[in-house]
Amino acid sequence: MFLDWLTVEQDFGYQLPIISAVAYQRIHLETGEASALSQPTFQHRGSFCDVVSVSIRGSVLKMSGNPSRWGRLDNLFGLPSVDMCVMVFNQILSDLGLPVFTRCTRLMPGQSKENEKVHLFTDGALIKELHITSNKSVGKGNEDDYISGISTQPYRNSVPRLHSNGKSV
Repeated sequence: MFLDWLTVEQDFGYQLPIISAVAYQRIHLETGEASALSQPTFQHRGSFCDVVSVSIRGSVLKMSGNPSRWGRLDNLFGLPSVDMCVMVFNQILSDLGLPVFTRCTRLMPGQSKENEKVHLFTDGALIKELHITSNKSVGKGNEDDYISGISTQPYRNSVPRLHSNGKSV
């Protein structure tokens, strides 16, 4: 088992630096109140066609991508722990001159109105998305039989089926 996609977000509580060539600010027309500076999502490219997305909205930093792929020729076996993935993201953030993600130790619900979704406050990074995967070895010549067997298994609300090419489920 390894991790092949991670999305992490943290509110640092202060305006983060601008890393793109464009920034924008929203102004409330009735009150004249201005929001924090925001910028479009920045696609940071590494070597070997690896890309991570860095999004900054005022004091909130959000990063997503495949840390197991970063700086590697292959992605056959990725990083086995969340801590290792966050370390890769932190190295990228450090290279970009941005603050690094810190470990979350407390998750606190904020006050909200009766019919509104509760906003969560954290004292560190919050993992928003995590993809876990694994590779299976079935032996030479057994690939089609394995795919055929997998095609008989229902997944969530889908009807089991094997595509006409016999190679995908």
